[in-house]
Amino acid sequence: MIPWLLRAITFRSPIPTNPRTLLLSYMFYSTYTSPSATLVGQPRNDSMPYSNSSTAGKSDSGFDRNNDENIRGQFWMIYEREAGYHVEEFLEKHKSDMDIVLIFSGLFSAVSTTFIVSLQSALSPDETKMTNALVQLLIYTLDNTAFDGQQPTLPQWNGPGPTEIWIQCLMYASLSTSLIAALGAVLGKQWLGHFIRCGRGPIDVRGRLRQQRMDGLQTWYFSAVLEALPLLIQISLLLFGIALSASIWTQQPTIATPVLLTMAFGALFYGVIVISCVVSPTCPFQTT
Repeated sequence: MIPWLLRAITFRSPIPTNPRTLLLSYMFYSTYTSPSATLVGQPRNDSMPYSNSSTAGKSDSGFDRNNDENIRGQFWMIYEREAGYHVEEFLEKHKSDMDIVLIFSGLFSAVSTTFIVSLQSALSPDETKMTNALVQLLIYTLDNTAFDGQQPTLPQWNGPGPTEIWIQCLMYASLSTSLIAALGAVLGKQWLGHFIRCGRGPIDVRGRLRQQRMDGLQTWYFSAVLEALPLLIQISLLLFGIALSASIWTQQPTIATPVLLTMAFGALFYGVIVISCVVSPTCPFQTT
């Protein structure tokens, strides 16, 4: 098995904090970086690097403590450098995603709120019709000959229709989804800020703390949670587009036709690029 330290140097992957794995990595590093370093307290043998015959009768008390401290320091310096590359890439990706989500969700929430307010009248009686009916009743009371014997009546309102109800449901669901995405983006930036603060102290203490937090990112699926926030924005856009198309269709189908065609083209394009990314890992339209 290749020790984790070698993998970290080669592939820039995080080093686990498992004591046994760290010990193996430390011994591997000490063997290949110092001519006097040993794998298990043995001096190097050119013909047989790990022969026991060269150390027969020797105890572990001969181990150079100063050399051990130097090797540990070099180990944590290498870890700090390699982990720094990984952390920098991790933060750059997710911070940019959180900024995009915050900006877009704020603008989109303002637009969707405007449409919700404009459609709010469908959930209540038409005040214009009620006012006209009351004026006609007043005129009829004063002069009933003006209506040719037809008595005006007040319009009856039995509540909004099912179409208006589900259109409003989609609108409010779209707004709620974008607000949840904005909340997640704010929390995400705070989580990232907490992650990069490792405090002060010896390099080995800071290194262990950083590795514990990196292990926690994988245990709690931190990246998956942050990557779900842009998906919420996309769902919000889809809900808003469906509600807008349905609302325009109920008023004027001719005007709704280009809106529906645009929505269909956007959904088709999105589906094609998603399938392309799944089928081909080299597809340039990757979003994760």
